[in-house]
Amino acid sequence: MSIANRYNHAAVSRYNYEFPEPGTAHYVTLKEMYSEQAPERIFGVYALFINDKGQYGPQPIACSDGRLIFNLPAHLLEDVKKMREDPEVTEAINDGKLGFKIRTYQRKGSRSVLYTVEWVDM
Repeated sequence: MSIANRYNHAAVSRYNYEFPEPGTAHYVTLKEMYSEQAPERIFGVYALFINDKGQYGPQPIACSDGRLIFNLPAHLLEDVKKMREDPEVTEAINDGKLGFKIRTYQRKGSRSVLYTVEWVDM
């Protein structure tokens, strides 16, 4: 990437994906889409965005199969920011070669089940 292009952040999407019209997208959580019966299910990544208008600050989101919009955990914010700036990641997304699996985890000393993603090459 050229020095000048590092700072050209127009509102134009870098992805081939067209964001659904308002009201037609289905926002989902990782918890809603996690399946113990199919834990290896891979969701293709069509686009990555940062929602700066969330009630709890910036939140990473991933657009996937059909009109699914995944709210990703806050701990992935910095990774998604870096991924959005990486031309190889953008190319992989546009070529249908990036996906994720939903994974569960627990914080030490907690019984709560939390959800995150494992990025995978497709």
